[in-house]
Amino acid sequence: MENLINLRHVYFDKGNKVPFGMRRLTRLQTLRYFNLDKERNHGIDELGGLNQLKGKLTISSLEHVKDKDEAKKSNLAGKANIRKLTLKWRKSWQRNDKVSEVDVLEGLQPNRELEILKIESFMGGKLASWMMSLLNLKEIRLSYCRECEEVPPLGHLPNLRHVEFESMYKLKCVGVEFYGAALFPSLKTLVFNNCPALIEWKEVDVISPAAVFPCLEELTLLICSQLRNAPSRFPSLQKLIIYNTDQVMAIENICSQLTTLTHLEIRGATKLTRLPVGMLENIHNLRVLHIENCNKLSHLPDELHTLRLLEWLTLKYCTSLEFIPITTQSQGMPCLRIVKILNCEKLSSWPSGLEYCTSLQELHIEKCQNLRHLPVDALQTLVSLKELYIRDCTNLEAIPSLDNLTSLRYLSICGCDGLTSLPRGLQSCTSLRHLEIWKCHNLISLADVDDISRLQSLSNLQIFDCRKLKYLPTSLEYLTIGKFWEELDSFPDFELPTQIRWLKISGWPKLKSLPQQIQHLTTCLEDLRIDSFDSMEALPEWLGNLTSLIYLDIRDCKNLMYLPTVEVMQRLTKLDKLLISRCPLLAERCAKESGPEWHKISHISYIEESESSSDDSTHSKPHQTGTFVGFQKDLTQLEEQVMRKRCKLSAVNKF
Repeated sequence: MENLINLRHVYFDKGNKVPFGMRRLTRLQTLRYFNLDKERNHGIDELGGLNQLKGKLTISSLEHVKDKDEAKKSNLAGKANIRKLTLKWRKSWQRNDKVSEVDVLEGLQPNRELEILKIESFMGGKLASWMMSLLNLKEIRLSYCRECEEVPPLGHLPNLRHVEFESMYKLKCVGVEFYGAALFPSLKTLVFNNCPALIEWKEVDVISPAAVFPCLEELTLLICSQLRNAPSRFPSLQKLIIYNTDQVMAIENICSQLTTLTHLEIRGATKLTRLPVGMLENIHNLRVLHIENCNKLSHLPDELHTLRLLEWLTLKYCTSLEFIPITTQSQGMPCLRIVKILNCEKLSSWPSGLEYCTSLQELHIEKCQNLRHLPVDALQTLVSLKELYIRDCTNLEAIPSLDNLTSLRYLSICGCDGLTSLPRGLQSCTSLRHLEIWKCHNLISLADVDDISRLQSLSNLQIFDCRKLKYLPTSLEYLTIGKFWEELDSFPDFELPTQIRWLKISGWPKLKSLPQQIQHLTTCLEDLRIDSFDSMEALPEWLGNLTSLIYLDIRDCKNLMYLPTVEVMQRLTKLDKLLISRCPLLAERCAKESGPEWHKISHISYIEESESSSDDSTHSKPHQTGTFVGFQKDLTQLEEQVMRKRCKLSAVNKF
């Protein structure tokens, strides 16, 4: 390459070795990655004469640079058109001489027009002095600078928009020198990520609080578990994320004067027992409130109802939370659209006043084991509700009536052993498309058959492990059903919908055959998935009646050995995809050319045999026997993606 002296642009992946002879390409304009190596085949001095480089440049393996003089040979200051520079050392690198490491960074001074600077895995004790002179800098990210005990003074940089400090393990204090003379006049986002030794973030003394961080909109504190003190002046802050920061005082300081906040997330604050007093009274513009993994949080403030613009409320893994006062006002929260309450084990009552939030569109109540009773009219006023999820509330005895929920499209009821029937008023859910019922072991009836028959929009029904279920609706095109009571030796006598196109059916150890009802789906069934029929040894001869079948998926039938006769299989003229997964006996008998069942399926365009799960195609053995171009990915996943793109979402079991 060294003879291509007129070359302007070189592109190669960042992990590739740098071509030889780069130093002669003095007209080069694009070189995004330059990797040094241990053998010193490529020294940093090769960059010295490439002064027409522009745009982005990443220099990796800088641990191979010995000292400041060698670093200067890169002549980064002379590359006036470089706008984004990344300097990377190997993460596991440890230089004995910390002073030398600092000197190397000093020698890598870039041009003054630089806009974005990233420094990764630098092992010096302090950062370079030239950072303060980059007046055009817009973004700086320092990550894995594990020996640095301080952050550079950056507040005077007039164009700086984004600052991020990540994995600076020895950073203990952010002092007033960080602010500089101008107090970050343009900064928009500030991130402290994984700074476990950080104890204090000092506040600067100013006459006007609005002078500090006047434009800062997003502040993120992640895994700063020892932070005890933090500033309180953020006059324009809109988004605050606090994660694994346990010291309550730091949280209270930051939140004490916020008035412009629209998005608040507090996660992993294990010592937090309450939200800061009066905090919610001042942030009337809050749209999103997310509280998660706050194990000692026992209650929420009563002023939740003052959040008139709140749109999204999430409470997750707050295991001590007993009561949620959504609102005490009859006007409710007029903008609230999504409520998610998950893994709140001590919650014993329905969120008070939720019935007044008539704009609510999505509601999740999940893994609240202490929840037993809900108000009888808790749902009837939620006329905008589109999605309702009630899952793993094992002691819940009944779900309120669904009367008036004409907008409801998705209903999921799972893991609620206390239920014997679905809620009343299901016939009012005229927009319902997807009904999902899993592991409700005492559920006897889905609903009155007449109620279900009125649901003209219902096209997807998913039923799994409902052992006492006796009644099934009939107006469906997509259905997943199976794993009923394991003591049964035959499938319940359901009448399957005659227009069904997509069917997944799951068995259990005592079943020896497929349900007879399937054989009547002669002209409609296109996709059949058979799962976990452990005692079944042969597929029935009536399978040949399913003349519309395009896709056949057989999995986890460990004793299955025989397909129907070759005459029957050849009647399935539309069948062009066959998947056999974790059926060892059948897979052996269907081995290409040699298996005794092979001649029955050799006419099928695409066949795949898999010894592993559907998500692992490592052991898949696809056979192409026709002109069909086979996919090397899992067919089940592919087909489901296609189905989901249709208007009528297919129902898929989760095991």
